Amino acid sequence: DPVNYNAPEGSYSTNPYDGNTRITEFKQMIQALHDRGISVVMDVVYNHTFSTDSCFNRTVPGYYYRMHSSSAYSNGSGCGNETASDKLMYRKYMIESVKYWAEEYHIDGSVLTLWVFTISQQ
Repeated sequence: DPVNYNAPEGSYSTNPYDGNTRITEFKQMIQALHDRGISVVMDVVYNHTFSTDSCFNRTVPGYYYRMHSSSAYSNGSGCGNETASDKLMYRKYMIESVKYWAEEYHIDGSVLTLWVFTISQQ
């Protein structure tokens, strides 16, 4: 899992270890696609994380995840630890994140993968 979900993943960059290069090249790619009349829709996954040692749990332990009990993380999708979209701060994070990708990177749309699990507890 990425450390920051609002930064481009580095595998497709000429220098995956340099955040500036990743961002610059991603923006250049989006612009090149737009110049050719191609819209860009990004697949985003907000319903789970692989690790419970994520930036969310380090920020506010236990808040950002759905729990079956005080120690068991919910995994209804089978993909990992379910995030708690019913919690106000996480819902705000998801909304702000989609807006950020649209405004900063000029993404034209987002596909919210496994959205049914994101909203199932609301």
